[in-house]
Amino acid sequence: MAAERLRILFVTTLAFLSGLVLYQGTPGLVLGMPVMVFTGLVYAVFIGLSSTLICLFLPGLIATLEAFALSRLTFVLLVQMFPGFWADIAAQPMLNATAVVIGAAVYYEALFRRLPRNSLLPI
Repeated sequence: MAAERLRILFVTTLAFLSGLVLYQGTPGLVLGMPVMVFTGLVYAVFIGLSSTLICLFLPGLIATLEAFALSRLTFVLLVQMFPGFWADIAAQPMLNATAVVIGAAVYYEALFRRLPRNSLLPI
């Protein structure tokens, strides 16, 4: 059970970082917090809860959660690094989701199919 907690923490932390990076530079405050911090917390809460439920009821998908977390963070970093191209994709939910799913599939195949254990974390 401790291994699953670490995996959930890993996925939740990457979700928080994704929200933080995606909305950096967005002016304003929400509930007294900068928009980027608030968004990072919202991402972390919802993805953390979803990850917990998946770990409880579908434990075979834990590596997939990690692949999606890495893909989401990579997508957000690409949006920030190359806004001319990636911001247009990020603005369209269907393309945004497609890019994240394709990225997760690539990460899963590249990382988890070759490792003896189905996890990025050395547990």
